[in-house]
Amino acid sequence: THQFMVPGTYNITLTVTTADGCTGTYTYQQVVVPVEIVIPNVFSPNNDGENDALAFEGAQYYPNTSLSVFNRWGQEVYSSTNYKNTWKPGKDIAEGTYFFILKLINGKEYTGNVTLLR
Repeated sequence: THQFMVPGTYNITLTVTTADGCTGTYTYQQVVVPVEIVIPNVFSPNNDGENDALAFEGAQYYPNTSLSVFNRWGQEVYSSTNYKNTWKPGKDIAEGTYFFILKLINGKEYTGNVTLLR
């Protein structure tokens, strides 16, 4: 057995040799995903290079992750069906607290609030 400490895609090759010297191999790709997603409580899209995008650490390993973000009045301000931790709201999105729904392809759903600071 082998434990992968870092999520990612790994090429695995299994080689078997019989007692009389015959060898066979099988190769496949193993996708290792994190068990939990790290949910941010604040981000600051002010172009200083730190926390500029709304990033859910670990979500990038799940294809077709959907994200919806709502303002305090329940209006959707952002939506994506293949989120890649890249949303940097423009100046038209005010500072404040926003509600999000993050859905992974495996059916797991995360909801909560995040604060946008400039």
